[in-house]
Parts: sequence; structure tokens; C-alpha cells
Amino acid sequence: MSLKGRPLPYAGRPRKPLSFARRRTVPGQKEPLGSGRRSGERSRGCTRLGARYRTSRSCKLYAALLQWGGAILRSDASSASPPRTARTHPMTEATALTPDELQELDDLLDDLRQRAEEIPQWEFCDGFLTALVCTRRCIPASDYLPMLLGDGAALDVAEGSPLPLLPAFHDAAQQARFMELWQRRWNEVEHQLDQPVETLEDERTFQPEAMDMRGAILSLPQEERAEMDGREIPSFGQVWALGFMFVVENWPEEWATPRDKEAAQWLDDALDGIVALTEDDTGQPEVCMYSEDGPPSTSLARVETFGEAIWAVYDLRQIWKSLGPRVEAVVKGDQPGRNDPCPCGSGKKFKKCHGR
Repeated sequence: MSLKGRPLPYAGRPRKPLSFARRRTVPGQKEPLGSGRRSGERSRGCTRLGARYRTSRSCKLYAALLQWGGAILRSDASSASPPRTARTHPMTEATALTPDELQELDDLLDDLRQRAEEIPQWEFCDGFLTALVCTRRCIPASDYLPMLLGDGAALDVAEGSPLPLLPAFHDAAQQARFMELWQRRWNEVEHQLDQPVETLEDERTFQPEAMDMRGAILSLPQEERAEMDGREIPSFGQVWALGFMFVVENWPEEWATPRDKEAAQWLDDALDGIVALTEDDTGQPEVCMYSEDGPPSTSLARVETFGEAIWAVYDLRQIWKSLGPRVEAVVKGDQPGRNDPCPCGSGKKFKKCHGR
């Protein structure tokens, strides 16, 4: 039985308690950030973003994974996947994506993949979307949509004008439906990240659409697992983190280190938390994030890393909200002296005319 074309259900929030307390604030912010740093320093060194990212798992790994990973475990009569559970959050019940709509997104991406092979799976898209929500400047869809689902070249679209049809979409209706679901998820992520949560057990906590692909595969019958022999299977949350870092790498000017040293350190620490999730889980498997009674597929250290990454997202969102958009330097041409004749030809001194 082939596994191709069968999507994984999403793991949602980890089952293990992750109640790291928040402690830090950004300059100008009275409320603490959702950093959740435990006592002690992270062993990972703080380096510049470019070097740090290039030494982590390359974002191009996702291209190999999506050839099979975004389409594993489609439900059928012989091997039914656990159903996605509806998420209910105060003030977001009307906008949060339902399990059926998440499945619709999977199916839509599968269809896009018929026309463009490198269309990523939804987990990657959700990490990509979350990073856009946290980015310092609001990046328009004409810039980010071709980067995610096209050739990477920004579209020349006047402000307020509709997006042209991307080649991957079958028609304008399909593209419009994707953008509708995308915006719903965007609104949900924004709302979750702006809630004053103190622990990851809070019902309002941000929930990445992360998968435990290893757990899903281990839950298959032996003959179906054999089809995956020799393949590199991503760790829990790894593809989501790769999607997040894809945005950081492609819009580096929006993630440039702030001048404030304390804010710069917090930014570096938070990005380290995301980068850590892009790496392989090499620990001893102890829990299954795919199902309650599934075979162990994820280490407890990985669950801790996942929790740290969630708090890192809160940090990044609040850092840029506190600092505001980047201020572009205005370069002026040569100016006449205050006592020079005004260039307008009035005969007056500059200081008495246009220099006032």
C-alpha cells in the first residue's frame, strides 16, 4: 500500500506540561515577554544570524522532505488517522481554522504540487506565516506569496490591487480560497501571540501546526513502515521551524540586529530557540506526539526545545512591536548656507526665505 498522497494530522500543543514562567521585558514594555527561559544559560553560542543559520539545518532540506513528507498517511478504511481536534480560543472561534479546513489546505497544496513540484507542506507554510506575523515590517502578499508558492520574484502590484494568478494555482477561485484560509490562520496566530499567557498550559497559548512525522510512521503497520526505510524523516516541529527561518533568511533586513544591546541579545536568544528546532532530535525517544498510545518517537529534550521555540515566537513578536518599524535614513542633497542667496531666485538670504 503506497504512502504517497497521505497527509499527517497535526500534533498541536505538546501533551507534556511546559509551564516555563515568563521573566523579561523589552525596553519600553511594562509587560514581560513570553520568553520562558529556564535558569542557566543555553549552551548554544550567540552568533550573527547569517552564520548561525548557515550552520543549522539548511532550509533547502524541506524541498527533499516535501516530495513525500507532505503527503503521508491519507485516511482510508484500512488505516484511519486520528482526527484533528477543533481548537477553541476566546474571541477566535469564528476565525480559527476547523479540522475540515486544515484538511482542505492539505488537499489544496497537494493539487498545487501537480503543477509545481516544490510546493511545501502545510507545516512549513505555518512556520512561514508565523514568521511573517513576527516580522518587523508588514511584508505584502505580492512579496511573500511568490517566495512561498512561486519562483521567488516579487509581483509588481499596485497597492490595493488584486494579486495576479500564480502559475501553481488552477484558477483565480482556488487562489482566492487559499488566501482566505491563509488570512484566517494569520488572524488566529496574531490573536494568540497578543494574549497575556504565562504558561503553555493556557488555553490561549499559540499552537504551531507542527507534526510528529516519526510518530506517525512508527504507528503504521510494519509492511507500510518498510516503504520509509532509508529515508530521512524530520523530527517533531523541524519542518515548521525551517519554514520560520526561511522568512528570516529571505528578508534579513527586517531581522537586522537592533542598536539597543539588550534588545539585540533577546533577539539573538529568541532566534537561537527557533534554530534549535530546525536541528535533528537525536535524543532517546520517550514520548509520542502523534497519539497518546503511540510508540515513542520524540525525546523529552525535543519537547522542551519545542516549548522554548513557542516562547521564542512570543519574544520576537513583542520585540518588534516594541521597537516599531525600521526608520529609513533620509539622505539630503547639498544645502546652501544660511547667509547664501536662496536658490529660488527671490534675492533674499536662504535663512530669510526657504531656509526658515
